[in-house]
Amino acid sequence: MLDATQEKLAYEYALGLLSAEEQHSIQYTAEFDKRVEEIQLELSTLQFQSPLDEARRDQIWQQINGQISQEKSARQPLLSTLFARWIYVVPLMFVVFGSFVLLEKTQAPNIINIIDAQAGWDVRADMQKQQLLIASINPMPIGKNEVC
Repeated sequence: MLDATQEKLAYEYALGLLSAEEQHSIQYTAEFDKRVEEIQLELSTLQFQSPLDEARRDQIWQQINGQISQEKSARQPLLSTLFARWIYVVPLMFVVFGSFVLLEKTQAPNIINIIDAQAGWDVRADMQKQQLLIASINPMPIGKNEVC
């Protein structure tokens, strides 16, 4: 069974109201073709049962075309409005996300390393573990088995 949009397209196709572009955009399926044939049969039966004179037929077709044109023109502003809104929303999302990334607080380093080359000491302070590590860079022998 066709959904409402496809049903409407089938009627417009059967009535010959679609432009060439619209006809090319339709996905033709066996179900769609069958429905178009049914609609054409219904319309031909209607024409046979109550034929219209030329002037009345033209008037009816003008009314039908006017209603369809109104529906199509009503859809266009909606699409353009949605598109225009996204034109402003997407860059705004990038700006907001970018500001969060740029303004994110950086954590202070957990380890501070101080090297005093003249004295020959390497001092490391680990803030997270609250430790102070001191090592000699240039050990100096004091005695036979001792190093300072």
